[in-house]
Amino acid sequence: MGELKAKTKQELDELTADLTRLRDEIRLKLHLASMDVQKGFEQMEPEVKELERKTTELTEDEAMKAQLAMKKAKQKLKDLRDRIKG
Repeated sequence: MGELKAKTKQELDELTADLTRLRDEIRLKLHLASMDVQKGFEQMEPEVKELERKTTELTEDEAMKAQLAMKKAKQKLKDLRDRIKG
């Protein structure tokens, strides 16, 4: 991962874990969800997978940009989760 500061790496690891947890939680609830919510999830899942993959190849500057992207993706997943009933 290069010369990332320990704090930046820890924050990226935490964000990755949060995204993975939210994605997995949504997967469990999808069988009860409407088609609209399912479509939203299908659009988000590749983005989450790509962010997970990219965090292993980052410089310090790239890590900061990744954090911003991951925070936005995390909020989108939270919003999607909140739309799922059950």
